[in-house]
Amino acid sequence: MSKLNAYFNLDCSILHGARRQVLKFYRDNSPGILEFLMTCDDAEFREEYIRTEIEATRWEPHSTVVRHYFEKAA
Repeated sequence: MSKLNAYFNLDCSILHGARRQVLKFYRDNSPGILEFLMTCDDAEFREEYIRTEIEATRWEPHSTVVRHYFEKAA
């Protein structure tokens, strides 16, 4: 564990669980969304969808998890 992670307690099991819950929410409510976005021929639609999701969650706890999740499809 790095000193920074230890200092901010970023490897805490509670945080890991909370991050997992955020991902579970997206996977359960929009199954296949990443696959769809990755194969979507309309780049403008894909970029707008991702930008909208990231913007909508930017002030939420664990917003970085959401950003990383959707950046896979960018």
